[in-house]
Amino acid sequence: MADLRVKLGNLELPNPVIISSGHLTRTGKDIKKCDGYGGGAIILKSAFLEKEYEKVVKPYAPGLFPDARAEFYSTGDGYLCVCGLSPIPVEAWALWFKENIRSIKTPVIASIMAVTVEGYAKAAKMLQEAGAQAIEILLACPLPYLLPYPCVGGASFN
Repeated sequence: MADLRVKLGNLELPNPVIISSGHLTRTGKDIKKCDGYGGGAIILKSAFLEKEYEKVVKPYAPGLFPDARAEFYSTGDGYLCVCGLSPIPVEAWALWFKENIRSIKTPVIASIMAVTVEGYAKAAKMLQEAGAQAIEILLACPLPYLLPYPCVGGASFN
């Protein structure tokens, strides 16, 4: 049997298949389900800090953020999936890591997005301290309402 282990930074993955940030990884329940699929790693749905989220989506209500159903658009030579923002803020993911990460056998990579450099730094530190094994920094999200923010949406086209 072939040895498919790969090294990704400090992580030793059992195989190179990574369940990417998206509709399958939106909640803690989703992460636990993905844990049984046998992937090499799981990347959380990209999340904002609560204060950063307020700048993007209004009106803002504390707690879980508005969720969106995945939509698929034809590009002519393929499809683009748009599944909206994470319904869970970074602060709630940090708490989830502290309470659950030991029960997940697959390496879990946190994914953050922010409208300021300071937001990225604060979110990364918070998730690192909570137990995230790695951090993905989302710099280019093509959602239309993020385009005015050069740190996250505008980077898609700049």
